Amino acid sequence: FELQSTKKPIELPNILYDLDKWDLRPESKVALDGLVATLNTNPTIVIKIMSHTDTRAEHRHNDELSQKRAQSVVDYLISEGIDSERLEAKGYGERKLLITDAKIKKMKTEEEKEVAHQKNRRTEFEILRSDYIPKDKRGDQQEEDPETPEQPEKQ
Repeated sequence: FELQSTKKPIELPNILYDLDKWDLRPESKVALDGLVATLNTNPTIVIKIMSHTDTRAEHRHNDELSQKRAQSVVDYLISEGIDSERLEAKGYGERKLLITDAKIKKMKTEEEKEVAHQKNRRTEFEILRSDYIPKDKRGDQQEEDPETPEQPEKQ
């Protein structure tokens, strides 16, 4: 994936979900391998994975479903070696449709309508920041405070 502006979400192509499902299809995992490579090439970026639904269920259900979709992507990235601290999952339900129901209603065939709903069931990412430092490079070892005397062990 070519990293563009950090202000605009970047759609992850071929991250597709079946109706009312959140598990990743095999072609989705292949597509996500490109994001894994991008994250490995750019080890200081932190991203937010954003998933969306179509409108064919209630709002609360769609919110939960989209959160599970985003989390399934994050889980896959972690399984491929990306540090969980570099990833955030956010589900938006049906709040950010690409194709409105009004437009879908005007479509002539069921196939066109299904393609439109599938486009709404998408996953994107945005770069939150580019200053991530891996745990092993942070220097987390705290030095003893010279002002504080060591406490003797109690026996």
